[in-house]
Amino acid sequence: MALELLKITKSEPAHLLVSYFATQNISASIVKRDDAFVIILENEGDQEKASAIVKEFLHAPYAEKFQQAAWQSDVSVESSSKPFDFVNIREAIQFKKQWFMVLLSLCCIAVFAYLKFDAINNQTDITGAIINVGFMPLRFEHFEWWRLFAHNFMHGNFMHLTFNLIWWWIFGGQIERTFGTSSLIILFIFASVVANLAQLLLQGPYFIGLSGVVYCLFGFVWWLGWLRPSWGVSIPRGFVIFLLIWMILGFLGLFNMQTPFAHPIGLFSGCFLALMFHVGAPKTKDEESSD
Repeated sequence: MALELLKITKSEPAHLLVSYFATQNISASIVKRDDAFVIILENEGDQEKASAIVKEFLHAPYAEKFQQAAWQSDVSVESSSKPFDFVNIREAIQFKKQWFMVLLSLCCIAVFAYLKFDAINNQTDITGAIINVGFMPLRFEHFEWWRLFAHNFMHGNFMHLTFNLIWWWIFGGQIERTFGTSSLIILFIFASVVANLAQLLLQGPYFIGLSGVVYCLFGFVWWLGWLRPSWGVSIPRGFVIFLLIWMILGFLGLFNMQTPFAHPIGLFSGCFLALMFHVGAPKTKDEESSD
């Protein structure tokens, strides 16, 4: 008799599990239901063995034996979607689910274009344009709280903008699709206040960029993927290594970075929030069965 074993919000871990099940002579399949991937055991008698594997997988999803099984097995996904549920409709739904991520990206692009235009008109560089339009707080005693958020929308050059928006799309998109727009907005506000205020107090008011927020989201997704892999947010190990090395090199002054202190402060605050989410959220039935 078939048995529903586990529901996962991302396809990659579902495929890894079912592929490994095949190497252990456990028959299982994946059924896509709405935004989740459900692992179905073909034989109810395999439940105990499969649950033990799930427990091991949740603690070490990137273990070598699971990765090798993915290459050795070809697992298909059975979709329970209706015949008229075309790809373009799904993409439109996904777009609606991450509207804040898209809106903020467009705001950053618009502000960059405006500052670039202002710099050309006044025959100065973009840094001078940023100061001229009054976004940057020139004196701490004239501090205005909204300027902590204004920093996020300003970037010194096209590469700076592109780099930050790529990571914002990767991490912000995951968070908004999985936990909802309100969660991403709260994280954005929290990261802006903590990371930008730390940068302001430790180095002064002359900084710009979305990096503090990006590193907060990075820490949140990284640790939550480790603490609660069944929630469906994750980041490849290569990205983790790259971003950590980039942060360290920037902090040591090897690059001319605008926010060397906002990066680690943002990262630590994101990891702390992930820990709070993990501790405060009750375990699901699937997680309890794997313990």
